[in-house]
Amino acid sequence: MNKELIEELIKNHLKPEFRGRLIDRGLSRSMIWDNGILPENSSDFSDELTYDLLSYGYSLLSLAIKSIDNDVNETLKNQAFEKAATALMTVIYNGSTNYSKYSFHTLMCAGAYHLAHFSAKSYSLLNRVEEHLSNNILEKSLSLLLTRDFDRLLDIIPVWKFDLKNDLDSLVNKDIHNELDETSVHLTYLNSVLVNRYLEVIYEYLDLLKVGNSSRLESINKILNENISISLKYNFIEDWWIYRITLYLLNDLWDRTYHNILPIEKNNPEWNGYRTKFIEHLMNKDNAEIDLWPSQIEGANRAIYDLENLVISLPTSAGKTRIAELCILRALSKKKKVIFITPLRALSIQTEITLMNTFTYLGNTVSSLYGGMSLYGYQREQFSDSDILIGTPEKLDFLIKHDPELLNDVGLIIMDEGHMIGPAEREVKFEVLIQCLLNREDSDSRRIVCLSAILPSGQELDNFVSWISYDRQGQAITSSWRPTDLRFGIIYPNNSDTGFRLDYVIGAQKPFIPNFIPKIVNNRSKYPNSQQELCLSIAEKFVHDGQNVLIYCPMQKSVNALAKKLVQMTRSRKLDFKNLNIDSEYFHNAVRVADELFGSNHYIVECLKLGIVVHHGKLPKEYRTALELLIKNCKVGLIISSPTLAQGLNLQVNVVLFQSIYRMRDTIPQTEFKNVIGRAGRSFVDLQGIVLYANYDNSSYKAQTWEKLTKGEEQLPLVSGLKDIVLNLLITLIKSQTEKDIEKIYEHIVNSSFKFDFSLDNSKNQLSEKELEKWSERLNLLDYSIINLVGDKDFDILELAEQIDIALQHSLFYKQIQEYSTDEQLMFKKFVQKRAEYLWNKTTESTRKQLYLSGVSFDTIENHDPIIEEIFEIIKNIESILTGSNIDKDKIILNINELADKLFSINEFSPNDLPEKHADILTNWLSGKKYLMNDDIDKIVGFIENDVSYKLVWALEFLKSRHNICAKTEIEVETFDYISQALEYGLIDKCAMTLMQLGIGSRLQVQELTDYLDFIDPKHVIKWLSELNLDDIQNQFSTGLINSLRKLRTKINPFDKKKIITTLTEEPVIWLIDDPESYMFSNLKLININLETFILSNKAEAIGKLKEFIELSSMKILHIYIEDSTVDIKYEYFE
Repeated sequence: MNKELIEELIKNHLKPEFRGRLIDRGLSRSMIWDNGILPENSSDFSDELTYDLLSYGYSLLSLAIKSIDNDVNETLKNQAFEKAATALMTVIYNGSTNYSKYSFHTLMCAGAYHLAHFSAKSYSLLNRVEEHLSNNILEKSLSLLLTRDFDRLLDIIPVWKFDLKNDLDSLVNKDIHNELDETSVHLTYLNSVLVNRYLEVIYEYLDLLKVGNSSRLESINKILNENISISLKYNFIEDWWIYRITLYLLNDLWDRTYHNILPIEKNNPEWNGYRTKFIEHLMNKDNAEIDLWPSQIEGANRAIYDLENLVISLPTSAGKTRIAELCILRALSKKKKVIFITPLRALSIQTEITLMNTFTYLGNTVSSLYGGMSLYGYQREQFSDSDILIGTPEKLDFLIKHDPELLNDVGLIIMDEGHMIGPAEREVKFEVLIQCLLNREDSDSRRIVCLSAILPSGQELDNFVSWISYDRQGQAITSSWRPTDLRFGIIYPNNSDTGFRLDYVIGAQKPFIPNFIPKIVNNRSKYPNSQQELCLSIAEKFVHDGQNVLIYCPMQKSVNALAKKLVQMTRSRKLDFKNLNIDSEYFHNAVRVADELFGSNHYIVECLKLGIVVHHGKLPKEYRTALELLIKNCKVGLIISSPTLAQGLNLQVNVVLFQSIYRMRDTIPQTEFKNVIGRAGRSFVDLQGIVLYANYDNSSYKAQTWEKLTKGEEQLPLVSGLKDIVLNLLITLIKSQTEKDIEKIYEHIVNSSFKFDFSLDNSKNQLSEKELEKWSERLNLLDYSIINLVGDKDFDILELAEQIDIALQHSLFYKQIQEYSTDEQLMFKKFVQKRAEYLWNKTTESTRKQLYLSGVSFDTIENHDPIIEEIFEIIKNIESILTGSNIDKDKIILNINELADKLFSINEFSPNDLPEKHADILTNWLSGKKYLMNDDIDKIVGFIENDVSYKLVWALEFLKSRHNICAKTEIEVETFDYISQALEYGLIDKCAMTLMQLGIGSRLQVQELTDYLDFIDPKHVIKWLSELNLDDIQNQFSTGLINSLRKLRTKINPFDKKKIITTLTEEPVIWLIDDPESYMFSNLKLININLETFILSNKAEAIGKLKEFIELSSMKILHIYIEDSTVDIKYEYFE
């Protein structure tokens, strides 16, 4: 069969309408049947469907295999393998496990998925049906290879070979009575020989993966081809399929291994060493990670070419983090530091755990810079001592302004969620931060990598890439590839009104379950009787089927309402989530924190004790952190969340259920929808993610909106925030003018002198209060941008226009205004330049320096001198108390309260919504006590996290910079930092602050420890912790604190375990072969079988046996040296 015919046949098989949309019909049935049984009155399917799918699957699989030998187009080949796998999967997934050759079909399906480069699907399928798979040696060994259980293979192949040898010996000695017996024995013997050869091939291939040398792949291929020919000749059909699949799988897998893709570089031992250890670390994982996904290969190739900045846009779970790790690997090999920027603290924690798991093995240190904007004392040492630092954009901005030289050793900055630019304050500041990094004189020595899951395509993306690349030639790394599929469905009342029907959409097919959620009706009520009750009933059904579910609520208040309803329904026994209990230290820690904060009877705590996580942005920070660690480390059956969790974390579930698709009567944006549905489908767990909408009132309008969202192509608007604010400022200015002649307004802006004062004429009330407020906000943001772009250099006003133009020359702002006419572009640019000139006319060098270092508005600096002087007096009072012989904590709290009131009177720092008794709340917060003093938790948490821990800490940074520049009162920098930490951590004890800096997140745990310690120097705490035997103090402290101290010790000293390398010399050997010296340069292994220690070749052949048994469980064998009748065994272990 020639290449053209193969391509034609494959293309024909891949047509959606092939055999009456066979694949869609198979997928539809697989979505709704259960162990091969369809729900009553559900969609109807042909009795021949299973046969047709198997026939199609194996036919297409054969074509796909032939396409490899005939050099068919790569994309077409992969599509053939995927569709073949899908056809076989639809027979297996939710099908009857009693079906003939179920195990074999499963294995062929998994092999086809792997050859289609969906290794995660292959793993998920085999893992899902593991208990139903055959123990046949061939099938078991291929299954273990596909699931990457290499350790199990290395242990079991020698055992199987020993058993096979015994079987072969018994066959040789078997008495043969007739010709039939002779034929049977000969065939059995031949089959066993083929199996033995196959095991040797697999064992040798694992050795090949370990050493990273493909030179033996040719001999492996030769043996497998011989097995294929012999098994076909003697009609060992199932074995023939396994040998064929294995042959192509081993070669395809090698092509995509890190060994093959990451180059070994001549004269670069640092890179080669990092590369080797990185691959070794991935190989040593429980399920070895040895290859790259299709979405990662381009990124991997470009990651190691570190002369270009990168933009990586891949769907959720498609492998962005691994590409980032490869960028980090390259930077570390050049002895450069790495900063990893995440927009949220929760992401920082997750990222820290992920990177520590990888890079600690390589001997590198990873630290998170927790907290507000400054680098508090110990964090400076952290920065110097750590190879990889994780923080927020605010931390990086602080570094650039206050300690720019700290970036000298930084060779890589990774921006997670790099799409977060736009007109909002934080988005504009993020854009300006990136621009400042690009504008630095040493920017060529530092690489910037942006990660995102939802970047658009087209011109907007091209502009973004050009911006990040600083106008060097470059392209984004993009892919739509996902490791799992998505299936959409809608649930609504059925025609008979006896329950709720589930409709899926699979291509042109719409399989349905007519009574997915039955209605329970009695004399008093019916159930489910509301949107909330329907959502919870759907979640309960999936959870009881072993799935984990995210109920997504676009609004935070809906999360609380749904949680309260869940508690109510559980108490009335309409819901039962009792099987969700989680036995984990993370769960017990979250329950403890919840009890401390809310009290045991709070609905959030009751949900958690059922094993259900309720999460939104107005929960206390320490509780959110505990929940996020729980979600990261444990399987949580049900999560009810607002956008804060669903969009902010690396969160994966099997089912995403939308409680609503509206926010304040508006449909949620398509980009938000895409981000949330990306959470459905856990790689290496699920074959597909399920995305559902509960349409309780059967609204046709809602159903149409849902369909538009599932099919929508709307993309993230990637708009420069600077462009947006300048555009809107121009629009407002024009609207305010009595003169509507656009040319005169143009002349007014472009050609006016420095006296352009940015005032608005609102004499005719043409502007609303909201528009006036927005004008002021946007001007403040523009001022911030100008000051930061110019930096701390003080230019003459005559040079200013040119300097602003240089700073913005390669900006996203300038790139995006190119869509306008030349005159309009000039108006944009001149507006910014005129505002800069206005600022220079209104400010002094000292004022501008304050603006630059603190980020506050011009109004805050210029119009609050009397209040600021009073504030400095209060800070001086606090310093006096701190330096006194007897520190009066009550006085400190009283002074900080007074300080807060003064700062709140400044508009920039004033709270939006002060809770009742806010002074008492702040007092309790600073005292380390329970601060949730009433039921208005949202308002209190908003006050503490936004107004106290953010605005007041920001205000302290402003005061510190102002004091350094022009204060009349002498105050130590440490006093400002002390107050900032007190406000941020909710503690005033210096030892407690030190422990919080180090990473203990619980205020109560910290206070428990400070009753025992009085260190304030982090080095003393670290020394104490390093020398402490935690078992000795087990009974003195709570379990939660002991666990926190263990984690902290591991974090601050990840290399605590001492590695010992030693050698057993001249171990006597009984050689089982004639020429042991021929194996002198082989990668030999030791294995224990039946209390004997054997020496194995790289083909699992037992070549020798030690005279004395050695316990191998705690040893890692490094090398075996062969002497005449002895061996030396070099190994390592941890003390």
